Amino acid sequence: MCRIKQTLLIILLNLSLVLSLHAQDKETKTTAQGEAHQHEVVPQEEVDAITSRLIAPCCWSETANLHKSPAARKVQQAVLKGLQDGKSAEEIKAALVAKYGERILATPKLEGFNYLVFILPVAALCIGGIIVWGYLNRSQSIENKGGVKKNKSSDSYSSQIEKELQDFEN
Repeated sequence: MCRIKQTLLIILLNLSLVLSLHAQDKETKTTAQGEAHQHEVVPQEEVDAITSRLIAPCCWSETANLHKSPAARKVQQAVLKGLQDGKSAEEIKAALVAKYGERILATPKLEGFNYLVFILPVAALCIGGIIVWGYLNRSQSIENKGGVKKNKSSDSYSSQIEKELQDFEN
């Protein structure tokens, strides 16, 4: 009987420990999503959707939702605060562009010089295709015309080889 009481006591202590850790974890998550002046709860997916279109301003090599630097966390917090304040995604991005410049955008805006980023690869692919098509068409037409033109020296070598082959067979 004493052993059963001890087992039940251990189970109750473990359960209370798990529940207190779970409550503490919830409290930590809410604090991380915003300070005491939080207006509304914003899902992390919404924050990730915006930060996935922004570059981390520390090294400019990875999107802010994946990067683990303090600068990327600042961008994530700025997006979270903007969403809590009721701002749209475009307003938040405009504020971050004003602070960091257009370099923070993962995809450049489609205006002015930035059109070349989208047009040049397609144009290069088309021009390369035309060049390859022309080369293949030209080499095919040469083969159809009879191949390489023979000159006098190649005729003399051919006749010499034929003569030696006949002598060898006899």
